[in-house]
Amino acid sequence: WIDSGRWPQIRGAVETHSGGLIADRAGAPVPPLSGEEFATKDSELLACDVECRLAGVEGFYLELDIPGLNQLIGDKGAVKP
Repeated sequence: WIDSGRWPQIRGAVETHSGGLIADRAGAPVPPLSGEEFATKDSELLACDVECRLAGVEGFYLELDIPGLNQLIGDKGAVKP
């Protein structure tokens, strides 16, 4: 997830830390790869997320789907009222 409202401020950091996986086109962030190819770049995107956070850059957040995680943790991850 990229905060498009903050894109002008975070663009340089995201482009640098993503290793070219996220680029600017007409003032908006876009992946220059096909959807299928981009979907295989989770390690690179995780590294970008970490590097951005370490640099104090807010507005780039990675959410990964980890198959089987919910079954593994069961109710441990449930929020209780």
